[in-house]
Amino acid sequence: MSSDLVFYLLIDYPTPKVFFETVDELVRRGVDTIEFGIPSPNPFLDGPTIAQSHAFVLSQGFCKARYIQVMDELKVRYPYLRRIVMAYGDAIEEYALLEEPSRYEGLILPDLVIEDHPKTIQLFHEKLNDDEIEHRLKHCDVFAYVMSSLGQTGSVDRGREYPSTIARIRRSSEIEINVGFGLRSKTDIDEVHSHQVGAIIGSELTKKIIDRETLLAYLDEVIHPDKASRIVE
Repeated sequence: MSSDLVFYLLIDYPTPKVFFETVDELVRRGVDTIEFGIPSPNPFLDGPTIAQSHAFVLSQGFCKARYIQVMDELKVRYPYLRRIVMAYGDAIEEYALLEEPSRYEGLILPDLVIEDHPKTIQLFHEKLNDDEIEHRLKHCDVFAYVMSSLGQTGSVDRGREYPSTIARIRRSSEIEINVGFGLRSKTDIDEVHSHQVGAIIGSELTKKIIDRETLLAYLDEVIHPDKASRIVE
């Protein structure tokens, strides 16, 4: 499976109801891969928008039991959705992420390089040398997550280095590649797609999710209407 557009949603943000309504809308529009964030007390790679959402969900009492409940419900409601879990290293033990891989199709731990796990997704950027890229590719099973530029999510000023990172990966692997960090508009998405890879939207969706009309208008802008849809229920 490969995706041309991947979205990031923090579980239960801004409310459990709105969270599932947003998943419904994305799946209805044909989105087949969603990153589901687990809130962290220190999401240091995330910019203010996503970091504040982490703090809010944690303040509502988010815990492992709720994580399990949500991931299991997602599997039942959307059997063809590729569920990617994105979490920081501080969540590994608390949520038993390595011991219970059946609850997701891919795992991103942006602050760690996890080895010998069947569903890993590694981060790649222009500062990695060739040996580091090769090492990460050996332990990258689902797709390669290329950062458009170094920085926090939603706040990076995208340079022109990520195409070279894509090229370096392509010299060694045919693995699926998706580019994230700092992508906001249809223009950004089209630029990424011009390199024959997928685009990941996170912070911008998190901003729009608060107001449904704003959200729907944004999805109308960035998701092509001819994209194959799937039945929600």
